[in-house]
Amino acid sequence: MKKVEILLSFFLLTGSLYAQPGKEDQQRYAIKLDSSYLFIDNSNNRWYSLEFETDTIFNIEGNIYFFNKKLIQVETVSLDVIKKKAVYGSVKNEKKALDGFKDWELNYQKEALQKRLKSGKEYYTNQNGKPFLIWWFETPLKSNVPNREIEVNLSSDNNDESEVVDSLSKEWFATHQLFLNFIIHGNTVISISTPVLENETLAGEINKLKTIANTLNVYGSYINFKILDEKIKNRGNAVVSDSLGSIKIEIPDWLNVVLQIRSYKNILFATFPEKENIINAVSIAWNYKTDSLDFQSYIEKRQSNSRRENVKTILKKDNILREFCTEKDGRFHCQDVYIEGEMVFCWIHFVATPTTYDFNIDRFNELVDKIKIK
Repeated sequence: MKKVEILLSFFLLTGSLYAQPGKEDQQRYAIKLDSSYLFIDNSNNRWYSLEFETDTIFNIEGNIYFFNKKLIQVETVSLDVIKKKAVYGSVKNEKKALDGFKDWELNYQKEALQKRLKSGKEYYTNQNGKPFLIWWFETPLKSNVPNREIEVNLSSDNNDESEVVDSLSKEWFATHQLFLNFIIHGNTVISISTPVLENETLAGEINKLKTIANTLNVYGSYINFKILDEKIKNRGNAVVSDSLGSIKIEIPDWLNVVLQIRSYKNILFATFPEKENIINAVSIAWNYKTDSLDFQSYIEKRQSNSRRENVKTILKKDNILREFCTEKDGRFHCQDVYIEGEMVFCWIHFVATPTTYDFNIDRFNELVDKIKIK
């Protein structure tokens, strides 16, 4: 099989101070969709995805990727590194942390390049109210930082080969270095950076980053790839059911199904869209009916495992009970739904906070309606 070797020269303007995880810790994937790629970081305490509109994306080395006929770098930085506290429940504090990261990174670039850098910034807010900091600096014509050279090996039957060769056949000067920064899980900055070339416009490249920002999806734990794969194949639709056909759970496209931490049987764990770095969770458990356990006993057994406060009945019928309650001295607002079918009992447990309960309650109600039991 013929190999094509390409030496790729470029300025590596970011990341020298960042502590990157070892190869055994980093779990990143690029999954091909119809006209884009789903970029996933499933490393410990990351668990997020972004969608990149491109025909080609692949890893060159470390956190550097070939994307849209140029390079893009995806870095991960703990807020501890820049001496900032974790931010939960406050967009104001989230923006302060992002500004602090920008200043920290820009100062590093000034020292590395030994140049005064003209910079600018813009805040962008997605449909869920999450802030993203887009910022840039003008690339100096001359720099004391040497070019990096990376050798890229491609198979001759690789569809990416022609695009790489074509994109490197002409050298373009970078007019700006452009960044998209956002915070996940309240304590980690994701920094996406890419050059703006002389055949591109700064405004146009900023709009591309905004498109990427709108696709951010943050999970509450390790991603369940089996369910994700089913969603991708069926254009957002997935179904979880047992072998007996006694329960069927239609997974909404916004619900993020995560892996079980322990080997529980007959249970599904998932998380909701985040709000201000707070992630709500739900568990759906079912038990097959026996002669020794009636519906009321099943409910009492489930309730005995938690310390519920401020319990209020929302709905009570022969085969269904819905209750609101708080836990941990009001730190969590919850809803429990108990359903009796012909073959199974089902318990659905929703956990939120006082500031996020209303944000996701309509989604929770939608999920309950999509659970069918026999």
